[in-house]
Amino acid sequence: MSGSVRGSITVLRIVLGVVVLVQSIQALLPGDMTRHGVLLARILPVLAGIEILGALLVLVPRTARVGAWILIPVFAVAALLHVLHGSWNVGGLVVYAACAGVVLASTQAPRPTVAAA
Repeated sequence: MSGSVRGSITVLRIVLGVVVLVQSIQALLPGDMTRHGVLLARILPVLAGIEILGALLVLVPRTARVGAWILIPVFAVAALLHVLHGSWNVGGLVVYAACAGVVLASTQAPRPTVAAA
């Protein structure tokens, strides 16, 4: 991978992590929680907490792959919940999932350690 592509992916990874982190924290604020239904008010803290964990992991290069694996299903569940509640504006979640997919594809899977004989 060329240096400019690697740098672009690094910027994408950092922007994804920061934006998701900020929006997840905002979702946990009392004013944001009260406008959702009772069920969503119970699910939202769980999803936001998992998003925060994934975003923090994405920000660290060594754990970015794990963070992306965490974020993609969370974005899918969040999009599904939005659609089920009549909110079809899930484009941002699709873009976030695509960004996490790029992070996932651009990071190497850990190689198994083979003990020397």
